[in-house]
Formats: sequence, structure tokens, C-alpha cells
Amino acid sequence: MKQKYILLLILIISLPAVVRMLPSGIYSMQDFPYFRMVEYARCISDGQFPCRWAANAGLGYGEPVFNFYSHIPFLLGGILANLGISVVSSLKFVFGFSLIGSAFAMYLLSRTVWKSDWAGVLSSILYLYAPYRAVNVWVRGALPESFAFIILPLILFCFEKYIQKEQKQWLVGFSISLSALLLTHNLSVLLFSMTISLWILLRLFIHHKLRLLLPICIASVLSVGLASFYLLPVITESSFVNLQTTTEGYFNFRAHFVTLEQIFLSRFWGYGGSTWGSEDGLSLAIGPVQWSMSLITGVYAMVLLWKKRRVSTNLLSVLFLVGSGFLYLLLMHNKSTPLWEMTASVSQYIQFPWRFLGIALFSFSFAGGFLVSTFNTLRSKFVFAASILTLVIGLNAPFFKEDYWISASDRELQSGERWVDQSRASIGDYWPKYGPIPTEYMTVPANTRLIEKGSQMQQYEVTNTTSGVVSFPVAYFPGWRAYLGQDEEISITPDVNGMISSTISEGSHTVRLVFTRTPVRVAGEIVSLASMCTFLAFLFVNKKKKHL
Repeated sequence: MKQKYILLLILIISLPAVVRMLPSGIYSMQDFPYFRMVEYARCISDGQFPCRWAANAGLGYGEPVFNFYSHIPFLLGGILANLGISVVSSLKFVFGFSLIGSAFAMYLLSRTVWKSDWAGVLSSILYLYAPYRAVNVWVRGALPESFAFIILPLILFCFEKYIQKEQKQWLVGFSISLSALLLTHNLSVLLFSMTISLWILLRLFIHHKLRLLLPICIASVLSVGLASFYLLPVITESSFVNLQTTTEGYFNFRAHFVTLEQIFLSRFWGYGGSTWGSEDGLSLAIGPVQWSMSLITGVYAMVLLWKKRRVSTNLLSVLFLVGSGFLYLLLMHNKSTPLWEMTASVSQYIQFPWRFLGIALFSFSFAGGFLVSTFNTLRSKFVFAASILTLVIGLNAPFFKEDYWISASDRELQSGERWVDQSRASIGDYWPKYGPIPTEYMTVPANTRLIEKGSQMQQYEVTNTTSGVVSFPVAYFPGWRAYLGQDEEISITPDVNGMISSTISEGSHTVRLVFTRTPVRVAGEIVSLASMCTFLAFLFVNKKKKHL
């Protein structure tokens, strides 16, 4: 069967997961990706690249949201919004793309490893139609984590292509994919790192290609270099914001372990939140077809390995996937608490142990395709794959729907109380440490008039009867500079509320606040640019060698 028809089949099968996004308006979700996409689109429009400051976050006082948060999905949506597509439609497109794109990506990986089109189809649908995928998109609205599901298979797909063909463009693809994951959802890197590392070592060992480990390590280092414009500020400037609030109270991992019944047996579906104990308001199941099929696949692989009594590339690979998948599920249970406590300095940032559902789902879905590849005839492969697809879609497709629909346009979502509520969302996560978190929406002082407000520049008219300190309704953060008139720079400091303040002389003045690059941001951008140039030069030289 031609690959283009297979891809069309996957597209058609994927439609029930996204079809309810088509009406005008937007569905309810727990996170606030719409607000962040609006702010990222404004960054692009204002020429702030890379985007770092969200001017309307923090109840209108602004926050350095994108100095620490995801880039790629919001960049994609922001570009669409700047091309004239509504932000509502752009957001739904990116969510839909995260679902359908992940199915295509898993198909490519599974087909490449198991050498079967139907293995790829089965893995892709197992990967797509799982309760956790519906939770991320239709309940939580977790855009970065949802988008990361596209990139996870692409990383290993490029790696597999590289060890099979040893063509350097696949090594570049591996590095870029890894960098894309860093720029999409850095927690997924933390969660997925063990699987990536051990899979690479295992596959190199069983293919007798350990000599390729060095170029893969170099490519991994370069992927970090590509993402340095984001990583260096995250590492060095996190001390300037209240990131500790993301690991305290409700976000303490100790409150969010999951029972075995929730993981394996529960068919509960809800639109609530994760709570202490087993009364969570949302599904935290891996999916009955996903785990049972993976278990059967693992047992079958062990039987074959025992009968052959020799090392088999695919059998060892599938056993690794099944074993790692169940290990990740174990990490969601409170019996794994000692391990969490031992690594709390890092693992606390995961927040919810049930985040491992995503990596377990990846392992199980990938392994699930192996079983189809062992069938001898095309007919038997088709019948088996069709049966499993029908079962998994019938059980899980009903989860891919909204709690309630919000019939609102961009204009309505960006005004009134709706906008204020969104600007308040997660205010404690990125609020600078220079003052208390505000409780009321931005107000401009009586002697100050806002002339212009953008993502990297704000302009005010100040009228002073006497010389004195003036506070501006902008949260202080390293990188802000102030100019009196056109080019006279004046010093700024945070006031008691953490707002930018400066001493302004008597009279009427125009004050410009400009958000600039700090030395560490400049260093990160230089490293990213140098890494990109390295890749381009590498591809150019490689292409020239091929031509010769």
C-alpha cells in the first residue's frame, strides 16, 4: 500500500479527535493558552524576537513569561495570528495540529523501526486515542505539553534514520528535533531523557554501531546550543522571579500520586482538577487497550526470545519499551515516594507524578506496533490492526470533546472581565521578586498618562509640580531602561510595590521605557546563532561533498 494512502488513512481516522473544534468560538479549558498566544502574537507584531516580555500579563503590569515559558507552539500560533487569522482559530489550529501531527510522527517512527505500514498505523492511533491526550487538549488546555507529543517520536525517528543510513542530514534532524523539544516543553525533556538516552545506547549496541555515539553526543550538545537563547536566561534569571510557587502548596508532587485503579481500570471522565487522594476530577488512566496490548506484546516478545535463544534487535527493543512504560507508571504511584524524595531537588519541578502518563503512553504505543509486524500475511496484519483500531477508537474517541463551549470572538475575549481574569492567570509563577503580587488590575498614577504600550516599549507623559519619584505601572525586571525625551537615559529602581520608578524633575516630560537585552540574553542569542551557522555550514559542506 502506497505511503500517501496510509497517511490519508491516518488523517481520516484522526478527525474525530479534532472535529469538535470546528465551530466558531472556543471550548473551556483550565489553562490560559489563549492569553499567552495573544501576547506572543503582539511580541511578533512589535518586533520583539525572541519574545520574552508579556506586557499585559500580571494584571496588566507585565511579566517575563516567555523568558521562562514555551516558545514553539505560541510562535506558530502567533505567526498565524499576524497573517490575519483570528487568535481563536490559530489556537484551535495548533491544538488540532498537536493531535494529528503526533499521529503522523508516531507512524513514521514505528514504521521505520518495525518495518511495517500497519505497525505504524496501529502505533499512531494508540498514541493519539488515549485518555491522557484528550485530557491535555480538551480538559487542561496544556498547549506546550500537547505539542511536545509531535516532537517525541520525531527525535527517535531521525535517530533511527541516521543509524540506518548514516546520512548526516538525519543527525541534523535529530539535533533540531531535540532543540525543538527544549523550546516547546522543557519538562518533557526531563521526563523523556532516560528513554532517549537508553534507547540510543541500546540501538547502537545491538546494531554494532557504538562508533556513532560521538557524533550523536556532539549533535545533542549543538541542540542545547540552538536553544541557548532560552536556556541561559532560564538558568541564570530564574532567581529574579517567584518560580518556587510552582513547586509549593497545590503544586507539591506529594499531593498528586495516582492509584493503580485510576491508572489501569478507571473509566472515569471529568473536567475537574487533580486533588489529594484518589478523588481527582479528571481521568488519569493510561487506557485499557494501550496497557493490555503492551503487556501482551511484552510477553510475546519474551516467548520469542526464549525460543530463539539468541539476541534479537526488535525483541530487545520492544522489551525495553514495555519495561520502561510500566516503570513510568510505577513512578506515578505513592510506592515510588522514596525515589521522588531522593531526587526532590529536580523532580519537584515535575509537579504532578501523573505527567509520566505521556512518556508511558509513548512507550506503549511504540511497542504496540511490533505485534502487527510479526504477522505473516498482509490480510492478517490488516484484520488485526483494524480490530485494535476499532476497539481503541470506540473506547476513547468519546473523550475528545469540550466541557462547554464559549461563543466569543477575539474582541470579546480581549476585553472586560474575561481579559482581566486571563491576565491574572498564573500570576505568581513569573512575578518578579522585587515586590508583592498585585491583586487589582493596572492603574496609571494621577500625574502620569499612558501614551503607548507595546511588548518592548511603553511611553508615558509625566507632569510633575515638583521634582520627585514617579512610579510607572510596569513590573521591574532586569532589562528595562528608561529615557527622558528622545535619548537621555535616566536611572530606574523598583519601588515598594516592585514597579519601575525614577526621579523626574518638575514640569511635563515624555518618558520611554524600553525592554532591552541583558548580557546573559545576548550571550544566549549569540550561542544559538553560532550553533545555527554551524548546522548550515555542515549541511553546505556535506551537500558539496555529495555533488563532487
